[in-house]
Amino acid sequence: MLPNNVESLWIGTTPPTSFPELKNNIETDVVVIGGGIAGLNAAYFLKCKGLKVAVVESTYIAAGTSGNTTAKITSQHELKYGFLKGTFGKEKAQIYASSNQWAIAELERIISKENINCDFQKIPAYTYARTKKGLEEIKREVEIAKELGLPASFVASVGSIPFKIQGVIKFENQAYFHPRKYLISIASRINGDRSYIFEKTKALDIKESGDFCSVITDKGNLKAKHVIVATNFPFYDRGGIFAQVKQIRSYVLACESESNLPQGMFIGVGDGDISFRPHVSGKKKWLIVGGVHHSAEENTDANNSYQKLEQYSRNYFDVATIDYKWAAQDSMSQDRVPYIGHFPLSNRVFVTTGYGAWGMTTSFVSARLLTEQITGEESTWKDLYDPSRLKVAAGFKKHIIKEESSDFMDLETDKGKVINQKGKQIAFYRDKTGKINAISAVCTHMGCTVGWNSEDKSWDCPCHGSRFDKTGKVINGPAVEDLPKLEVDEETILKD
Repeated sequence: MLPNNVESLWIGTTPPTSFPELKNNIETDVVVIGGGIAGLNAAYFLKCKGLKVAVVESTYIAAGTSGNTTAKITSQHELKYGFLKGTFGKEKAQIYASSNQWAIAELERIISKENINCDFQKIPAYTYARTKKGLEEIKREVEIAKELGLPASFVASVGSIPFKIQGVIKFENQAYFHPRKYLISIASRINGDRSYIFEKTKALDIKESGDFCSVITDKGNLKAKHVIVATNFPFYDRGGIFAQVKQIRSYVLACESESNLPQGMFIGVGDGDISFRPHVSGKKKWLIVGGVHHSAEENTDANNSYQKLEQYSRNYFDVATIDYKWAAQDSMSQDRVPYIGHFPLSNRVFVTTGYGAWGMTTSFVSARLLTEQITGEESTWKDLYDPSRLKVAAGFKKHIIKEESSDFMDLETDKGKVINQKGKQIAFYRDKTGKINAISAVCTHMGCTVGWNSEDKSWDCPCHGSRFDKTGKVINGPAVEDLPKLEVDEETILKD
């Protein structure tokens, strides 16, 4: 049976954080907007270089995508290296390979240096093929990965895979960890000595002027020489990044198994192939299963996705209980390489986004790159990840969610739907008492029409992945403004 609540293993097994809100205007060297692994790593790296930093998080740190990841620390990003070599050439494919391999070693170094207990475990990573076509792709990838110096090999079969396969590509000495245990520890090392972490402080805008930037928040302003936007999908956009990044929503279960856990991290070549890995924390052992995902443009019933994962888990593994279910939202760049560096039309504001669901290593690459650029150090990785490679889209098409019916008479309690009333898209939600709540269904980011997410009880934007709770408050950006409330009279609307 699936759990009732949507909560990740990482959030469910760590205490809540309680950093203060911003109360006074402050000045610092760098403001980092976003308290996930990208923002906190960047702040940690910068502080280690002697800079004063302030991290601004609209909700709570390590509670967004970083708190809802599968937490694989690997340079094996499915079958990417053949694509990178063909698209960027061998030299830049080599940069991607070596920078992500460096990230694994750097995480291990930081854990050792700071004495962080975060369930870090070295383990192989595998990408498997179930078809002959997939096998051909894997064999090509093995040769290119070896050419780039990666710890890759071809293996015909692996005992931990509970179904028939054609073969796998294996990467040695990869790892997994507990991301929130790591991030909460890192946050404690950032906060203090004129560096800050502010929670429940929403960044609304950035103003650039001469040698300084001002970050405008709902609690006050911060002045700094540099600003890093590390919000998964950037809420502030100079240069059309929003048109080049899409968001993917993926679903995960954490199960207790009645048999031995797999000795590796596994992901399939084709769509529909599941991802799975072990997680051991003290005496507790879980099997983490994923692989069901869809574009944020699709208004999909999340409950069906969890049910598919449950069926996969019970078909292939000896599942005793399913303890946690959760979902993550990842930003995917157009060319499968993250955008890390200056915004194309800015001198002092930096962006990091488009990790393509592999943020556990690319966030360390990002932290190093951004620190090098802010401190004026040379970087051999800069050109590959530079956001100036963007080709700004010529236009933008609004997405309209077709309304389910012309009224809300059939709307059940704790459910929502979008209805067109006299040409206006209105998002109606009936609460558990039966009362109807109405808000504008027009996303405050770029004007798309939101749709109802029945599992997460949220209004989700199909264009750029903004999410709002059932009352219209922002959960995830890029939107920074809530959906406006509408004063409606149920009887009047019904008469009309």
